[in-house]
Amino acid sequence: MKEKLKHRIFIVLAIGIILILSEILFNLVYGILFGAGVLLLLGSLFIKHLTTARIVAILGVVISGMAIFMTKSIWFFLVFIVVLYFLYNTDVGFEFAHFNEQTIHPFKDQINNSYQAVQIIQPQSNQRSRLSQRNMMEYENSEQTDFELHDINLIYFGGNNIVDFGNTMLPDKETVVVIQKLYGRIRVIVPIEVGISINVSAISGKVIFEQETYPLTGENFQWMSPDYLESPRQLRFVISVAFGDVEVIVL
Repeated sequence: MKEKLKHRIFIVLAIGIILILSEILFNLVYGILFGAGVLLLLGSLFIKHLTTARIVAILGVVISGMAIFMTKSIWFFLVFIVVLYFLYNTDVGFEFAHFNEQTIHPFKDQINNSYQAVQIIQPQSNQRSRLSQRNMMEYENSEQTDFELHDINLIYFGGNNIVDFGNTMLPDKETVVVIQKLYGRIRVIVPIEVGISINVSAISGKVIFEQETYPLTGENFQWMSPDYLESPRQLRFVISVAFGDVEVIVL
């Protein structure tokens, strides 16, 4: 019963969000408040001064939050949060999301992480029918996933995810990896002998790489290893996260 509820929890979440947005759209006061908050949030992305941008963003969140908490449907959402807590609370912590976690070695406390080893397979160029279709919940919880050459696209909702390329036989030249996530931490493990290119975009978060931390607020982080173009095998990461951290670990 508990596992069935977990698989349907995002449907309940979607219903709650639709109810709240419906109230906001059909109420002039709520709509004006929510719209003003969203405009402030978007405007903060174009402000170059970091402190000012954060103040405007916080003000946008507060104003939007006022509109949301004035709706009647928020009570449905609060009940959802309580149910979520009881569904995902375990002896080792809250497994739905990990927000206040410190930088750790990728194989330490692995029970708290969603771990996924990537296996690259040869493309089936002669097959024109659909190769595979997988439920996103099953995909996110799988420990190993097969991808064709040059065709790696990972999508996560939230939580703490480890994506491991350490034991993958990479093809010659460049392999592009696209990762998209709403919130939470992403740890990417790459072998030391390959060339690495990193392109990370975040609304709010940071990049942790080579024992350095690079805060991002509506910014883009790019790095490329000096010998990237000469490397026989190359990994190019394009990572987009709304709210969360990206840690690249070279082993």
